[in-house]
Amino acid sequence: MGDTGHILVVDADPEAAELVRLVARGRWPNAAVTHAADAVAFAEALSAAAWTVALVEADLPWSQGIAVVGALLRRCPHRPCVVFARAPTARSAVEALRAGAMDCIEKSVQGVLVLAAALDPILGAPPTHAAPEEPAERALRHALTAAANGQSAAEQQAWEQLLLFEPHHPQGLERLAALYGAAQRWQDVARLQRRWVELAQNPADLRNRYKSLVETLVEKLADPEAALVAWTAWRRRDPNNNELTRTLRDALVRLKRWPAYAELLREQAAEAATDAQRLIHLEELARVPGEHLGSQAEEAGRATPQAAEPEPPADPRATIAHDLQEPLRSVASYLQVLQSRHGETLPADAAALIDKARLAAVRMQDKVASHLDQTTSRVTEAKSCDCEAVIQATLTDLSAAIEQAAAQIEVGSLPQLQCDAGALGIVFQNLVSNALKYRGTDAPHVTIGAQQTRSGWEFQVSDNGIGIGAEDHVRIFRMFERGSQTTGQPGSGIGLGLCASIVRRMGGSIWVESEPGRGATFRFTVPADAVRHIS
Repeated sequence: MGDTGHILVVDADPEAAELVRLVARGRWPNAAVTHAADAVAFAEALSAAAWTVALVEADLPWSQGIAVVGALLRRCPHRPCVVFARAPTARSAVEALRAGAMDCIEKSVQGVLVLAAALDPILGAPPTHAAPEEPAERALRHALTAAANGQSAAEQQAWEQLLLFEPHHPQGLERLAALYGAAQRWQDVARLQRRWVELAQNPADLRNRYKSLVETLVEKLADPEAALVAWTAWRRRDPNNNELTRTLRDALVRLKRWPAYAELLREQAAEAATDAQRLIHLEELARVPGEHLGSQAEEAGRATPQAAEPEPPADPRATIAHDLQEPLRSVASYLQVLQSRHGETLPADAAALIDKARLAAVRMQDKVASHLDQTTSRVTEAKSCDCEAVIQATLTDLSAAIEQAAAQIEVGSLPQLQCDAGALGIVFQNLVSNALKYRGTDAPHVTIGAQQTRSGWEFQVSDNGIGIGAEDHVRIFRMFERGSQTTGQPGSGIGLGLCASIVRRMGGSIWVESEPGRGATFRFTVPADAVRHIS
């Protein structure tokens, strides 16, 4: 393909395009280079679809590089794209791989030279004068002779010379990695192992080579973020094999790298084939200690890997609930004093409004107390819970929103349970509130019901709203995550995450059945002995 290769450079910087031209002129003399410096030039190149490989700047002044990669792959799905980044990070590399890019490299002379070797199979091998056969053969001969004589330094130098001419020479990569490992040059070992995985001939080779790379990154370099990048690349090439995933999970847990472990669990949940598998990963994610640790705590853990694990920080919801208790108590008290002192002199409608406000403040106190129980893991006293009474209290709290939306609420027969009524009320309030908020063109119609199962009860809240796409069925139950259908709607992404947390604490599960434009049915289970699961 050397006579037909075509490199598309999408970058506002003309010097970057010139650097690619210089490298291409020496390595692939017949390859054409097209520079798309702005949106107009990119649109023309996209329409022509003449490129063999595309190099895309990660941060363009007129678009995000990831979006450009997506447009290129939609136009020509099988043509490789590479992302340029001035200072690539683990996160930017993962985002590039997820978008379908072949690689994410540093935007530098060294980065372009490294990339050039990887593009040889696509654009054609360099001409003989660029990589002469004779020096390569001589380097190989010197390496084998030095190895036979036990001259490690000379052998290492010879293999390094050979890889300059043949960057993917199998024997050179394997032997030089072993020599670097003996010298504890783990960064160099990882660099060679990244090349080594490209030569895998079958799934078993691919798995074993990626496993070695991940072990080097985690065990030797203590760099789980880079290991996640390697894991993501491996999953794209071998999505049905879980051995490497188990290796990485075990290593992250052993090193107590909880943020990276949590990110891996989120990836597994998003890729799970069944709802049951998703729930398993989400439940594991909920039990990750220190998941909310910031980057400073993570860096401290990296600097002192043998240090004791820090105590997980307090749940911010517990702090908020605690701080709200006293103001609400004051509001309820002041309203009661106002009613007792001036109730007889106030008009009837004003007295009624004060009474409604006082009762609303009291109900809010109960809800805050229930939130505090949930977030501080306190065991509530086993009490009989009348679910119909819980629903009626919930609908009373939402009466203004129901009236404003002209919503119709249907409540079926609901059971008596031994569980935390306050926690159950929080779940119902969030589900009904979402049904009112994310309504379609018709007036909201919400149906609430329950049916008995072998282990307890399954509740459902159905609506005729805007619906939820299948890609969001798991994500919406993560804290601070929202569905793609809710763009432009108010909300913080806390409600369903809180529902999932409460239901898990009760020992149940929660999920959604929905399609865009066809409403949604939220289902959750509550075991018969739910109160004993709050821990």
